[in-house]
Amino acid sequence: MKQLMLLIFLSWFHVARSQSQYTIQQAEDSLAVWSSVFLVINVDSAKKQEQLDKFKQTLADILATQEGRNHSFSKLSSISILSPPDESFRIFTWFTTSASGYKAHGLIQINKQVARKHSPVVHLTALTHIPKGFVYKTLDAENWPGMVYYNLIPVKSRNESYYLLLGFHGNDGLTHKKSIDVISITSSGQVRFGLPVFMNENRMANRIVFEYKANARMSLRYYEKSKMFIFDHLSPENPSMKGQFQHYMPDFSYDAFKYEKKKWIYIPDVYTKNESENSGKPGVKYNLELPDK
Repeated sequence: MKQLMLLIFLSWFHVARSQSQYTIQQAEDSLAVWSSVFLVINVDSAKKQEQLDKFKQTLADILATQEGRNHSFSKLSSISILSPPDESFRIFTWFTTSASGYKAHGLIQINKQVARKHSPVVHLTALTHIPKGFVYKTLDAENWPGMVYYNLIPVKSRNESYYLLLGFHGNDGLTHKKSIDVISITSSGQVRFGLPVFMNENRMANRIVFEYKANARMSLRYYEKSKMFIFDHLSPENPSMKGQFQHYMPDFSYDAFKYEKKKWIYIPDVYTKNESENSGKPGVKYNLELPDK
C-alpha cells in the first residue's frame, strides 16, 4: 500500500512539475510576441503600451515564482538579461521606441536568500528628466538612470562588494549614450545605483556617462586581466561645438579607467594594443568631460 501511495505521489509530482514548466513555456511564448513590437516605430502607441503593460506584469509574475527563478527566457531576444556569478540577482532591461526616441524599462529579480523579507521582484522606473549633478548622485529603483545593460562586472574585496554595469541608451535620435554605473542591493533589499568610486582628477563621480553623435560608434569595454575599462575618447567635430554632444565623435584615441586602491582612476590616452601594461602617456593630463553635470 505504501509503495502504491508513493508511486501515485511521484506520478502526481511529475505531472504537476511538467504542467508548471509547460505553463512557463506558454507564458514565455506570449512574452516573445508582446516584446516583438517594442522596437517597431510604426506600431500604434496605444497597442504598444498595452503589450508593454502585459509584458511587465507577466514577466514579474513569473519571476516571483519558484519555477521562474532559474528559467532562462531564451526566447526574449530583444531583452537584456544579466546576472553576476553569485546569482544574487538578475537584471532585465529593454527599450521601447517611438517617434521621439527610446525609453528604457527594467525589472530586477532578487535571489530568495537576499529577498527573504521583501518582494523578490523590483520594478525599475526610469528618470524622465536628468537632474543637475546626475553623475554625482546615488539613485534608487524609482529614479533609475534608465539604460539597457550589456555587461555586468562584480567588484569584491574584503570591505566592499558591488557590481558595475555597462549600459547603452538610444536617447532622442540626435545623440546616443553609454555609461559605467554601479548597482548594489542593501541588506533590506533596496536597490541602489551609483557609488563614488570613479576618480576624475580631484573629484569622485558616482557614474560615468558618455554622450555622442547618434550615427557614430563608440567602444566601451572591460578587460578583466588588467582591471581596466578602455573606451574611445570623444571630441567635438569642431572646437566651437564644445559641449554640444550631438557633434561629439571618437577621435581615434582611447582613454581608460583602471582599478587602483579601491577606486577607478581615469587614465587618458592609452595604448590599446597592450592594455595589460598600459598606464597612459606621460605628461598627458586633462579632465574627462562628463555630460549631464
